[in-house]
Amino acid sequence: MLVIEVTPGTKPLVQLCIRLNMPGHDSVYNYNLCGVIYLGQFHFTARMINTNSKIWSYDGQKNHGMPWKDYGCNSTEDPTHIDALANLDGRSAYLYVYAL
Repeated sequence: MLVIEVTPGTKPLVQLCIRLNMPGHDSVYNYNLCGVIYLGQFHFTARMINTNSKIWSYDGQKNHGMPWKDYGCNSTEDPTHIDALANLDGRSAYLYVYAL
C-alpha cells in the first residue's frame, strides 16, 4: 500500500494519477488508485475504487453511514470523473491511497 498526502492549496500541486509505476529492487511495481480521503468541515469523507474501476462514496453523516455508488463520479475509465476525484461535497482531497 502507498499513501500520498495532498495538502490542499500548497505548491507544487500533487497531480492525481490512476496508476503509478514505481521501480523496485528487482522489478517495477504497479500501484492502482483504490481510494481518496477528503478532509474538511470537522470530519472526513472518502471515495473507494473497486477492481472494476467503479467509484463509491462514503460520508458517515449520509446514507446511514453506508457507501453509495456515486453516479456523478462513477468510473475511473471516464476522464471527466478522474478530475472530479479532487473534491467531494466541498472537501478537498487529503490522501491518495494506492495498492498493488
